[in-house]
Amino acid sequence: MIIGLLIILGIVVYLNRGVFNNDLEKPQKPIHSNEKLESVEKEADIHLPQEAVKTESGNIGGKKVYFFVRSEYEFPLGHRIIEFQAESVLDWVQKNWITPKIIAWHLEDDEFFDIKDELLWDLASTPKVEKYTTELFGDVYGLDGLWEAMLEWGIKPPQDKIELAKFFKSTSTEGKILVKDGYMTNLTDDDEIQLEWGIVEQGFAENNPEITTYLLRSDWKFPLEVGDKGKRLDLNIPVTLKSREEGEIGCTYCVFLTTRDGESIGELGYAGGITGSFLFEGVRLTEFAQYIRNNEVSFVKDDEGILRATWDEELLLLRAALLIEDKNTLDELLNDLSGEVNQQYVNRTLSDKVYEYPDFLTGDIERLLKDKGELQKLTAKRGEGSIWSYRMEKPQYQASKHFCQIRFHNVAEARGGEMKNSYLSSVFFFDDLWVEANPDLAESLVRYSSGFNFLEGRDFKIKRMIDAYIEAENEE
Repeated sequence: MIIGLLIILGIVVYLNRGVFNNDLEKPQKPIHSNEKLESVEKEADIHLPQEAVKTESGNIGGKKVYFFVRSEYEFPLGHRIIEFQAESVLDWVQKNWITPKIIAWHLEDDEFFDIKDELLWDLASTPKVEKYTTELFGDVYGLDGLWEAMLEWGIKPPQDKIELAKFFKSTSTEGKILVKDGYMTNLTDDDEIQLEWGIVEQGFAENNPEITTYLLRSDWKFPLEVGDKGKRLDLNIPVTLKSREEGEIGCTYCVFLTTRDGESIGELGYAGGITGSFLFEGVRLTEFAQYIRNNEVSFVKDDEGILRATWDEELLLLRAALLIEDKNTLDELLNDLSGEVNQQYVNRTLSDKVYEYPDFLTGDIERLLKDKGELQKLTAKRGEGSIWSYRMEKPQYQASKHFCQIRFHNVAEARGGEMKNSYLSSVFFFDDLWVEANPDLAESLVRYSSGFNFLEGRDFKIKRMIDAYIEAENEE
């Protein structure tokens, strides 16, 4: 039985008053035939475009935009896509401008309602607004800040890209908002973990499949077709942990959508958030497990002179699992995952242990068995003295000779069941033969692992803290 060894728990406005500008444009088609809404529009001398239509994936005519939500709460992909019929991000904002709706809803209940006398935050989070938001998007943290920004802006939505950028920058957020040609994105958090939501135009997605393919994917299972020659991704993003030696062919990529804490997305190029991607040159996935098993973990001195493993904890856990379970291939290991898996918070437990004892889970089989027992004890103690208990649901996995993935479902539950949070962590292994048959999916997955604003398409090597120590040692 496999005691799972690749896991994480990601742990992750201001009240405004508005005075509206009535210098508004002449009408187009009204949003609704609702009497109060028409009255509001007429008084303001504005008629907004036809409301954006939420559609089923693939059943849409004309142009569309993709509203995405990315977080560890989203199963089984780590993100969710909602399609809308709209020409652009600007068109979507105009069609979903909520200010006149909110005014109309309140006038239905109070004919003397005056928005200037109200707290905008309260107006943006009423039961009617929450119901509207849920029906349109489902559960998305932070959208009340978007509605509040619309109320603050006024009854007339942005009219061009310059105004659109100013509007989004006025939206309250716990992180950063970026507005670019073809998309916008908002990095925020719910006080526990980071979340990201944004809007991507169809044209941008079609012109940049190497960036958007994984983000727009609706099926967690990947195609397993492979090529016969192999293709190496022309990317600097993955951290190279093995160079190619003479006579070797192929390469293997490891992509870890995992984290140590609530910074579960992180900044682009910053290795402190999402764990990221790694490259092993000269070895394909069919030989990768043997390579991991047979190679001793290398160490480098940190700035205090303490030896630290150069492999990330996910790879230390993988090596330990292969040796303890005596498996020679990854697909063999994953196909035997029907047994016991380890509990919630293992990555955080392991991080603490590795920092205190840098050689933890790096030794021979005898030492590994001892460390495994210690890890089990530490894991079992998680939650002691608190209301929370931790467990793991059965993971989803896919295993073949040239592509493997496993998606862990971590659960934190208050004792008694009053509160329950579920978190996703995913790991992927694939080689150049799989990349050859699935180049856009492979590249977009690696880019996705690079952190917030991967949509911008920048490509630069992500440096871990340990890499600075490696460079310093090589310069000596």
